[in-house]
Amino acid sequence: MGKARVTPMKHVAIPRLELTAALVSAKISAFLKRELEFEDIQEYFWTDSKVALGYVTNDARRFHVFVANRVQQIKELSEGAQWRHIPTDKNSADEASRGLSAKQFVESSRWICGPAFLREMRIPDLDIETQEILCDENDPEVKRATTGAIRARTSHERFQYFSDWYRLKREVAVFLRLKSFLQDRKVKINRCQCPAKSIDEYEPVKSEDLEKAENVILKLVQRESFSSDIKVLESVHKSGKSTRQTEKDLKRVLKGTSSIHRLDPFLDDNGIPRVGGRLQRAEFTSNVRHPAVPRTHHITTLVIRHFHQKTGHQGRGMTTNQLRANGFWVTGCSSAVLQYISKCVEC
Repeated sequence: MGKARVTPMKHVAIPRLELTAALVSAKISAFLKRELEFEDIQEYFWTDSKVALGYVTNDARRFHVFVANRVQQIKELSEGAQWRHIPTDKNSADEASRGLSAKQFVESSRWICGPAFLREMRIPDLDIETQEILCDENDPEVKRATTGAIRARTSHERFQYFSDWYRLKREVAVFLRLKSFLQDRKVKINRCQCPAKSIDEYEPVKSEDLEKAENVILKLVQRESFSSDIKVLESVHKSGKSTRQTEKDLKRVLKGTSSIHRLDPFLDDNGIPRVGGRLQRAEFTSNVRHPAVPRTHHITTLVIRHFHQKTGHQGRGMTTNQLRANGFWVTGCSSAVLQYISKCVEC
């Protein structure tokens, strides 16, 4: 059975036409098997287009829509190993596509009988060069691989997306829980134990989680704003010395470069710089010892907004007292609070 199709009026690239012809061949094969009720027969398909052969023997997902759809249909009707390459001088399909006169058609035997090797007892083996025909990466039908560039953002940039202090703490708490889940899962897999429980099985966010998230946020903010101060404090903290002479030397070192040297800063067990003085010796929890917060940071604005709303939008004094009672010591606190209140639209 032979069949040829007319090229559409709209311009279509030659490789697409060759692939369409290959699809016609696969459909004719399926039609003949169904009508003649053939079973357990081996089929072979030949094309003189190496480009079309490369399409058929590759994954359909590599190509754009036109080629991908036709390659997928061909793969549903045949297998890539059934497709072979035939030289153009032996391809009988050219007589249908290029046209023959009546006299040439009568004298032609290729269209009626096909190539001579089809009548042999054994189908000739594939040449090594045609067993795997790879698509040219510059082929316009092949999808281009895209690479996404990710720019690492500082905590200051990520925190800019939040406008509520509680919501920020909750999101950080969720990320910390995800981190714990992934670490626990890795340990379970490495020790060949049973799989770790899924993230959905963890309990809701608790107050302890929010407290850990707050410590993480404050630590990141202070690492950005007081990096030089923290290096000096860490050197004293690691030495384990807390004598009066050491405190004097610390103040002398910080006095020339630090904006918080008058607050007598020290590092707590979590590595967070807090306000010292006599309050350092009090039997309070660490969060009441006032962590130092920079005046101009976005986190400072969120904290001031949170406690200003908590006081019912009262004045500077009430907001400042609420800040310090909850463990925050903002550098230039009064002016920072006053500046925020002046811009508060609800006041």
